[in-house]
Amino acid sequence: MAPSSDTPSPAPRQLVNPGDRFHDWVALRETSRVDYHSCPYWLCRCICGREREVRRCALRGGYSKSCGCSRKIPKPILSRRFQRSKLVPARPLKKERNAWWNMNRRCSHPENPSYRNYGAKGITVCDRFRSSFEAFIEDMGPAPSLDHSLDRINPHLGYFCGKCPECREAGRVANCRWTTWDVQVNNKVNSRKIEFEGQSLTVTEWARVLGLSPMTLLGRLHKGEKPPHAFRPVSKKGRRPNLQMPLIAEYPSGLFSELCWR
Repeated sequence: MAPSSDTPSPAPRQLVNPGDRFHDWVALRETSRVDYHSCPYWLCRCICGREREVRRCALRGGYSKSCGCSRKIPKPILSRRFQRSKLVPARPLKKERNAWWNMNRRCSHPENPSYRNYGAKGITVCDRFRSSFEAFIEDMGPAPSLDHSLDRINPHLGYFCGKCPECREAGRVANCRWTTWDVQVNNKVNSRKIEFEGQSLTVTEWARVLGLSPMTLLGRLHKGEKPPHAFRPVSKKGRRPNLQMPLIAEYPSGLFSELCWR
């Protein structure tokens, strides 16, 4: 039996409702903005706290999964460990999460390319840092800038917090810090240290203190020179003078061509 014309038609089903979750997005409300296909935009919040307008078709089709913060972090780790920290409300802790994730990977997973330089040499991560990103960021805090990265104070030891029962039982102290790249380069296991007058610095650090080129100082050390003779300033004696060639117009007629053919 055909339905009568007096029966009201059912309300159209809403494709996206406030509170719906699409991967890392959570739909908040529909905006007045539409694209050239008349597809409306929805204001969404990512799990990192960033809000952005996303097309409805991109949400339902899976073309937009997050604001980009979870692109390099595996989904099981991200959904279980990551929460936006209250310490840095201005930006998500993407750099800190990557540092924490890479620290665990290169010390615990043999398939990681850097495992041979870390886990294979006995570099480990304590239980507190290994099990929780929140505990890691609570102890370390956010990186001071984008130029800072995770570093070990003693390059021969692992990533220790100094607070967990494992560290207390073994008598470990905190061995992690945020440093810049030039500090890390001079804090490597294979960095060559030179002791002189009670100071132990690398070749690069001594060159910076003495005002020399690192290659000049390294060349003197390879020749067998020892401090303080190797720390002498560069002598300008014996250098060829910086002669300026005269302009072409200053040569007599025909002499320039003759000089070029000699």
